[in-house]
Amino acid sequence: VAILYAGSPFLVLPRLDPVAPVTLFVVASLGMTGFFKTLQAACGLFPKGSDANLATYVQCFLAVPPQRWSKGKVVRAAPGEMIEAVTEFLTQFAMLGAVLSLLLSGAGVFPFGSGHAARLSGTILQTWALYLFLALLTGFGGLVTLAGGISPEEAFNQPLSSSRCFKETWGERWNLVVHGYLKSLV
Repeated sequence: VAILYAGSPFLVLPRLDPVAPVTLFVVASLGMTGFFKTLQAACGLFPKGSDANLATYVQCFLAVPPQRWSKGKVVRAAPGEMIEAVTEFLTQFAMLGAVLSLLLSGAGVFPFGSGHAARLSGTILQTWALYLFLALLTGFGGLVTLAGGISPEEAFNQPLSSSRCFKETWGERWNLVVHGYLKSLV
């Protein structure tokens, strides 16, 4: 089942014409998430209590980022958690717009000059754009989970603004959802 789920993007993608890069990314991400969640379910690694009934199991399977669980029950959203998540989502959306406007501006008006400094600053901006895009995708999933009254797991822990080294960025703060999948399965 996991292999079929991971291969589902290859069944969907040929039917999409023309295929936008964002569509490719989203469909591939869903395939990857389904693959890991299927393996977790097959290995009995889903949270205790997630198999209480079919609705709970399906919600647990479909939630990206995953729902928070404690003592066999989903953790209900705290008061104000939705407002905080919406504020963070809108802030990241505005930041992505600013970063993309800098990246997509013409070479003559690029604010960081030319040469090595321009390439370095361009790389940094592209890294921020990737992070903000992924944070928006997982943030939207978190908002959907919060709308159901359930607290979602954290997908990113400010990897670019709070890390002191690359190891901390990648190993402890970047894409905690994938790290959780890999740690539980390997």
